[in-house]
Amino acid sequence: MVFYNSNSNYSNSLSEEFINELGRLNVVLPEDPDVDLSTWSENPQDWPEMADRVISKARRNQANVFMLAISAGQLPKALEIVRLNQREFPLLGGDDVYSPDTLVQGQDNALGMVVAVASDAEGSRFSERSSQLWGTADVNWRTITAYDAVQALMRAIDGQEQPTREGVQEELSSPNFSAPGAIDIIRFREDGDYDGDAQLVEVQKDDEGRYYFRGIDNNK
Repeated sequence: MVFYNSNSNYSNSLSEEFINELGRLNVVLPEDPDVDLSTWSENPQDWPEMADRVISKARRNQANVFMLAISAGQLPKALEIVRLNQREFPLLGGDDVYSPDTLVQGQDNALGMVVAVASDAEGSRFSERSSQLWGTADVNWRTITAYDAVQALMRAIDGQEQPTREGVQEELSSPNFSAPGAIDIIRFREDGDYDGDAQLVEVQKDDEGRYYFRGIDNNK
């Protein structure tokens, strides 16, 4: 079952790509495999009943995993599903699930959830330096991608005596272009997309009862 927000281009794209990839892998999908959370009531008191209906439908359709391909605005509704699911169905999530709210509200019900993010800052030297500089531990994949974007732009501008928009674009699209990033070297593919794999993280709990996202091996 794929949960998404039809009002979000990002959420639509993520859910469609996920479903299409399952089709390419010959995975059998249940009837009506997607759930549009934007159609739910905006009254939080209605969410438990709506989530319970979806979970009951998943059981009838013999679904075996929930994919939260949501946008940030739909996270509270998705977390209601996480709560009522109580780890019955394994959980996957897009990067908008990578949020402190998931840990605070999901707690044990979110344990084992696997989330795909652009980069995982947990335990990195970049995270340590950022915390020392800004006095905060809130360094996430958005912080990393913003930093990398600035680094790439600076390198592209530095490569020209009189930089122009066209010149910057040509520099970035050069096969020899690279720039130092927060975690890895920044490079781009021929189609212009960032040349790097998404990082998978999993919700875990330490010995002191604190919940956190832990990076896992993408090949597992």
